[in-house]
Amino acid sequence: MRFFVLAASAFGMAIPVWGWGKEGHKMTAAIAQILLPSAHRAVCSILPKDFNCSLASVAIWPDDVRRTEEWGWSRTLHFVNGIDDKPPKDCSFGTKGWGLPSDFHILSAVVNTTRRVNSSDSHGRNYSLSFLTHFLGDIHQPLHLNGHYTGGNEVPVLFGERDISLHTVWDYDLVWQRIESAESAGYSHPLQTSPGSNPALDRNHQIEAALNGLNYDPLIR
Repeated sequence: MRFFVLAASAFGMAIPVWGWGKEGHKMTAAIAQILLPSAHRAVCSILPKDFNCSLASVAIWPDDVRRTEEWGWSRTLHFVNGIDDKPPKDCSFGTKGWGLPSDFHILSAVVNTTRRVNSSDSHGRNYSLSFLTHFLGDIHQPLHLNGHYTGGNEVPVLFGERDISLHTVWDYDLVWQRIESAESAGYSHPLQTSPGSNPALDRNHQIEAALNGLNYDPLIR
């Protein structure tokens, strides 16, 4: 319960940082599920049946609710700011501690939600799994790990013909550029698999088996 007890006492201290866009979060969740077929049964046991055992289907929920009154306490959990960490001039990621709130950020959230997912207490595990899936996506977006210029939100850049923030480029535009280039190149194609001896293998297991040992583009699945 520690995660939720702490959560209930935190409010109003968030820096306005955005997570990956919906597509980015869904892709990171889908890739994780494809690469970890051994966790499939556990995921199915935790998520409600209407989510069809899909991590991608719950990956964006934390962004959808963090501005609501009920879940507003979770806003600071999407990022972490190191004290005096201002690259490229000064890089001190965590060596001087973390900015406020010092114990209520994405690093502690990953630890706490992992504990909750692994708990024998089934109450709230589906919410914890959704948060954990989302946070592991956020933590792999570099600008969620640095508060300099509000995580890049205050850095204007020209991307294509658009004047936008550096953070937005990371969250949305790079992802969509990659998706659109893949589609225009006729990238997607049926994955050739051989029927296995075990008919119970689900789609994810078949894909994992077919891709084993290969260097593949994670956008193709």
